[in-house]
Amino acid sequence: MRITVEVSRLFDDRKDLLKAATNVILEDDTDRIVIKNVRVIDGQKGLFMSLPARKNVKNEYKEICYPLTADLRRRMSDAVLAAYAEAIKNPPQAENAQ
Repeated sequence: MRITVEVSRLFDDRKDLLKAATNVILEDDTDRIVIKNVRVIDGQKGLFMSLPARKNVKNEYKEICYPLTADLRRRMSDAVLAAYAEAIKNPPQAENAQ
């Protein structure tokens, strides 16, 4: 399975822990799926990938999609953090910049 990450937005000016929003594309030879709004968070132990989540009736956040193996989660996380590091080094240029 190939994992491609598109950094859709960097949050340089925010005061909270959110650093970026990404889209993760998982694909094999015949199929593709995109997971939107995969976030990069600066937590107590450093940067980590946060998958889309919502609050449940107990007021706890639960992921609404997630990998079923630790290996796939690690590979996705590595890809997200690598794409974030690359976007920080080479930020996208503004469309109307001259």
